[in-house]
Order: sequence, then structure tokens, then C-alpha cells
Amino acid sequence: MHEDKRDELLVRIEKGGAYYGDMLQAQMKELFQHMAQAELLSRTKEYTNALKEIDGMLMKKVATIAKVGYLTTCILNGEEVKKQEDLERGLAANRAAMVGEARAWAEEHKPKASTKSGKKRKRDEPGYERAPRRTKAEVGKTYDVTYAFHKEGLTLEEIAAKRSMAKSTIEGHFARGIAEGEVDIAKLMLESEREAIADWMRENPKEGLNSAAGHFQGRFSYGQLRMVQAWVKREA
Repeated sequence: MHEDKRDELLVRIEKGGAYYGDMLQAQMKELFQHMAQAELLSRTKEYTNALKEIDGMLMKKVATIAKVGYLTTCILNGEEVKKQEDLERGLAANRAAMVGEARAWAEEHKPKASTKSGKKRKRDEPGYERAPRRTKAEVGKTYDVTYAFHKEGLTLEEIAAKRSMAKSTIEGHFARGIAEGEVDIAKLMLESEREAIADWMRENPKEGLNSAAGHFQGRFSYGQLRMVQAWVKREA
């Protein structure tokens, strides 16, 4: 490629990366604020897990855009593409800062609700009857159904569709099953991916899933991180 064209291409990539990077950063800020508010409410675990999946996807896009200029330069110059650890640490630190700011914002903008779940109680209404709480046996049964489908060889997506549940919910079932020895993580993840997550968790035992997600820049879902976390604890 002609030198002038090469420079022009790199300039256009830089400008495009800055434009779309800023756009994604703005979307992430709104997402983190919404997540922080949702975390203040009860009965939103499945919903917030779905939001975390979106967080992971956005982080992956942000990382890709941040690296595209470097990757293009390497390709044009025939150079080896090396891991950019400084860039990855910077993105993880930026995400952590945004999450902290969002949580502080959420504390000042708590959802207006008479109860933590945001749903008004109707105890005083005529004919009100509180829904019976599920027994431990009933709760355990829903996990057993997922375990059975897993042992039959169904994939995560197939089980989620069959049970009309979110993938994140089934991943949560898998994490519990791994901890109980009912689910084989080797059938759910590549060994290289599992070990990459496990090695980081062993090196950072005090860090939580949010830190892990930031470190891997959305490469893995929260459900996958939760599964490896359960596996590491069981193997310890």
C-alpha cells in the first residue's frame, strides 16, 4: 500500500475508533447506572445478570475498537501482534472507575418505591393472600431438571429454550451443579478457557466476579466466570 494511503487509512481508523469508542463509553455509563439502581432492588438477580451479559458484550467491543489501530499497523508492517497488557489494564481500570461512579450516582438517585422490590404491597386489600414460598425440595427440583438435561447431552442454549429460561439462569444452575459435583465443567468450557479464568482467580483470591469480568474485558460471561469460580473452590 502506498505510504500516503497507509497514513490516510490509519488516520481514518483512529478517528472512527474515537467516535465509536466514545459512543460505547456513553452507553456503558447509562448501563452501569441502570445496573447500580437495579442492584438496590430485590428480586432482580436474573435481570441484573442479563444486564451483566450486555456489559460483557460492550466491553468486548470497546477492547476491539481500542486495539484496531495497533492491529492494522501490525498487519501493514508485517509485524507480530503482541498482547497489549497496558491497554487491557487501562480498560479494566476505566471500567472499574465507571462502575464506582455509577454506584455512587445510584445511591443519590435511588428508585422511588415503597419497598425494595419496587412493588407496593397489597396486604391491606380485601382477599389478599400471600403466595406460598417454595420449599427446599421444590427449589432443588428445578436444579435437578437442569442437571438431568445436561447429563442427556443438551447444550446450554437447548436447555434454556426447553425450560423457557434465560441462559444466565441455566449458567447459575450449572455453577451450583459444579459445586455439588453434579455437573462436569469439562463439557461446558474449553480447558484452555477454564484454566485461564482459574489461574487468574487463584492469583487474585480476594477479587470478585466484577474484577474478573473487567480483567477479561467481556471475553467470558458472568455465568462462565461463576462456573469456574465454583470449580476452583471445589478443586481447592
